[in-house]
Amino acid sequence: MQRAHCRMQHFSRLSGIAPLLGILFIVFTFALPAAAEEAKRYPPYPDVWGRELPAPENVYTDLDAYPTKSGEVLIRFVRDREPRGSDDTKFEWFLLKFFEGILKPIPREEIDDTFRPLKRISNDRLVFEDGGTVAREELRFMGAKCGANFNSRIVRKDGEGNVLQDRMLFHLYEKPMQMQVNPYCEISGGREDIEIQFEHVFPVFIPLSDETFLAYAFEGRLVLRLDRELRSPYVAAHPSLFLVETSTIKAIIEEADERPGSALQNENEAILAHLLELKAKKELKKKKR
Repeated sequence: MQRAHCRMQHFSRLSGIAPLLGILFIVFTFALPAAAEEAKRYPPYPDVWGRELPAPENVYTDLDAYPTKSGEVLIRFVRDREPRGSDDTKFEWFLLKFFEGILKPIPREEIDDTFRPLKRISNDRLVFEDGGTVAREELRFMGAKCGANFNSRIVRKDGEGNVLQDRMLFHLYEKPMQMQVNPYCEISGGREDIEIQFEHVFPVFIPLSDETFLAYAFEGRLVLRLDRELRSPYVAAHPSLFLVETSTIKAIIEEADERPGSALQNENEAILAHLLELKAKKELKKKKR
């Protein structure tokens, strides 16, 4: 699926200031060797299953991923210092080494020379040695003229094409924000904006050599590593990340659509309530350890 289609999935003109994500990176100054000169380091890979990049939840971000000959994966990360919808833009560029965890600001004029020798990878579908697959597939819930939302799912199949897992990835925000919607959306209830507090992540994939893979969204701030059974210690431990059964979300949406008022707002509120329940269960489980 082309990058432009993926970017159409995302919300625009978000307002309100959200706090910086509380993930710290060890930042070093380092020279980037040419890709061809890097010694092979991975696999085996270190026990790293996710990175969260430093950006408020209401600003524009842009990610690209570039595997290197060493086995490291370089992440080009851009963030705007101004909130979405502002009249000004102040872009900042960073480079992240995923496995090493090194995050470094990089001057704009060095971007092309740094990444030109490398190939950007963004797959919608991965095929494993036994014929099994993991793919991003579409499933539209919303009405016409609403844009695409809640329609990206991660589907795992065996070599015969049988569905083994069908999940949707959500990232819960710390604070609610306003999302501007198309007033002609059939289920908006005539509203021009709705309140949201989570992101439905539309990931693309990068295969690794041990049948694990990285998943990231072009306009996201997360890079996740999962195994072929969609397991990730990072997702399991993160208080605001959830891989939810698609059938569960479908049932929540169908029930919400029966309520009076804006179906679009009702859907978001119903999914938010479910995510908050999942978060509470994670926190309770952590306390019991």
